[in-house]
Amino acid sequence: MVFVHAGFHSIARFTDTCFADDAKFTSTLFAKTSSFARARFEGVAEFGGAMFTGDPALGHAEFARPHKLNLKNAKIEFDLQASGQQWVPVDPPYPPGWTEVTEELVDKTQSRVVTLGKEHSNSAAIDDAPA
Repeated sequence: MVFVHAGFHSIARFTDTCFADDAKFTSTLFAKTSSFARARFEGVAEFGGAMFTGDPALGHAEFARPHKLNLKNAKIEFDLQASGQQWVPVDPPYPPGWTEVTEELVDKTQSRVVTLGKEHSNSAAIDDAPA
């Protein structure tokens, strides 16, 4: 399934979906709520450069080949004004091995944007990881 440079401008719900082959969402915009809760990824799960509005629930997804998960430069934006909070956590956390590498407040605390990266990053490409 390939959605490279795609734009989901309505709710994108992939809850309980099984991606039997590679799932590529490279540089895809999720402009509204999205959910990958309980989704299962059998092959490559590519989200590099994707932009999410709100928590996509990737921490609830299952990755059969977690070394093939790419979230490099994926961003999650939270509307703090709509939530009435100063900081909106992602709960549960990101998939294993991924964390916030940068975080910024936009428009004087109106929104928060986090960028994801590897906790112990190395220079190997995603396809170079051992099977």
